[in-house]
Amino acid sequence: MYMRKIFSVVFLLLFAWQGRGQVHEFGFWGGANNVIADIGNESLIMPDGFFGSAYYRWNINPWYALRVQAGFSQWHVSDARAHSTGRRLRGWQSGGSLVDGNVMMEYEFIPLNPYKRPLRVLATPYVLAGLGAYFTNSTSGPVAVSKVVVQLPFGMGVKFSLSRKIKFNVEVLARYGWSDNLEGSFMRDTGPLPLTNRWSNDWYITQSIGFSFGYGELPCYLNVF
Repeated sequence: MYMRKIFSVVFLLLFAWQGRGQVHEFGFWGGANNVIADIGNESLIMPDGFFGSAYYRWNINPWYALRVQAGFSQWHVSDARAHSTGRRLRGWQSGGSLVDGNVMMEYEFIPLNPYKRPLRVLATPYVLAGLGAYFTNSTSGPVAVSKVVVQLPFGMGVKFSLSRKIKFNVEVLARYGWSDNLEGSFMRDTGPLPLTNRWSNDWYITQSIGFSFGYGELPCYLNVF
């Protein structure tokens, strides 16, 4: 009697797990990026390069999803675009490329069409955060600076359901890196009096749009596309 009940519970749990694991998405992003560091403009949103990435999303349930993402960007920062007079008079500039990878959790405030009803939810805001790393190659000083840095990505966006399997996404994603030398400013700051802020780390922010495509059999009680 007890063994039958235990078997029934285990079977239901496995069935539920398999049902949840069948909702998958692949997508891509394209847009702009900006570096907030010791060279260039200080604004949170001031594009200075392009950004592109691809990702995989596993919809754990109607509200939570796990996302694995890898991206590439090129950037250029210049003190000529800065707000502060000191930076404009200094006249430094730097450029380079950046490759990053992140593992993040997403939370949707309103599930996209969670049940098969005539009245559908076609858009929802969401937030996300996780852990990742980036590899950058900057050309600020006399030699190129290449390094790998751990980063903390977090951001927000809006998803739009175009069909059962296609979504359109708009997102702003910030990365806080454990480095104050993303753009290679240390290569220039060699004098006795530092010309950079050594008390804050550098940021990397992307503003992008993208599409995702779902596949896999949906559970009979769930329709997140």
